[in-house]
Amino acid sequence: MSHDGGKAAGDHCSTLTVTDRCSGWTEIVPVSSRAQVYVFAALTTVLVLHSEGGSEFIGDELRRSCDPHGIRFTRSRPYQGNDNPHVEEKNNSVIRTFVGYDRHDSQAEEGLLNRLYQALHLMVNWFLPSQKLLRGVRTGRHITKVYDNA
Repeated sequence: MSHDGGKAAGDHCSTLTVTDRCSGWTEIVPVSSRAQVYVFAALTTVLVLHSEGGSEFIGDELRRSCDPHGIRFTRSRPYQGNDNPHVEEKNNSVIRTFVGYDRHDSQAEEGLLNRLYQALHLMVNWFLPSQKLLRGVRTGRHITKVYDNA
């Protein structure tokens, strides 16, 4: 997720969001830019990466770097706008809620994001219940969502 404040030019902070599909456990890490060296450094403890499909996250250099470490790439729904709803839901409910849409482009701001994410890690993974959508039942134009227990 980009923190460019609506101005994509130049370097700015981004957030790498990694979500476990089974448990909903989420790790969020700020990176200085989308350069693959920073993204790879944030991925060093992840074994399976189920990411958004953006080339900034899955580039040839990153893939070549991950292969020897056994990091695999998967995608929920390739070539669709919402290609990984698990990650994108966390981007909205966690990052945009607490960080917003402003531009963050300095090392000091990256440090603040890191401190915020450490606190959010505890709140999101230990204190907020997570429910999985089991199915959506359509009645005409209305969709009723049925969730699993938290």
